[in-house]
Amino acid sequence: MNESLKKIIESLLKLWIKTRCKKIDRIEVVLKYLNNEIFRGKLPSIKVVAEKINLNDIYIDYAEIESAPINIEINLQKRYLNIKNDFTIEGNIRLDEECLRKILFHKSWKWIGVLLTKELIGVEKLQSISIEDDFIHIIGTDKTENCNKEIKLTVKANSGKLIILDTKSLKNLTLPMEDAIYIHEASVKSGMLLITANSIIKT
Repeated sequence: MNESLKKIIESLLKLWIKTRCKKIDRIEVVLKYLNNEIFRGKLPSIKVVAEKINLNDIYIDYAEIESAPINIEINLQKRYLNIKNDFTIEGNIRLDEECLRKILFHKSWKWIGVLLTKELIGVEKLQSISIEDDFIHIIGTDKTENCNKEIKLTVKANSGKLIILDTKSLKNLTLPMEDAIYIHEASVKSGMLLITANSIIKT
């Protein structure tokens, strides 16, 4: 298959992905191979590597993802590509301290910070969050006692969900998430929250 055709399709896919995100600093899209099925609207697996992503105000430092085959509509003359049906992706994402801070203090997601502090510390206001080595540290404010309370957290995956665990009390919280997302592995290492998951992408 013509290499220039492959490059055009990769470019159109890159554009489609960018329209789904508020921001991507860097993105690379690679078609593993291309055959005549493309003219029947069938695209084989693609690989995407991206950095500094804002997806619905969820901030991701780095992502490396592969897709299942995708059904598309394409018009090469008009440089047009649209994905027709939902499809599955699987891969790894990495969130640093800044990503977590932006998410948990954003108006769309601050309820997660409230849930964390309420369930694991017993207070309702998240004051700060940081990652030190292999642990997440959060500080919550207790207004009635006029003091701050701090706990050290780790994470794990269980039955497709992300579990957040207080290392001292062993209290844990299952993070609410869409059924379309299944978490395979989760850990905190070297200042990063690392997640391996698969998800169904709605089109």
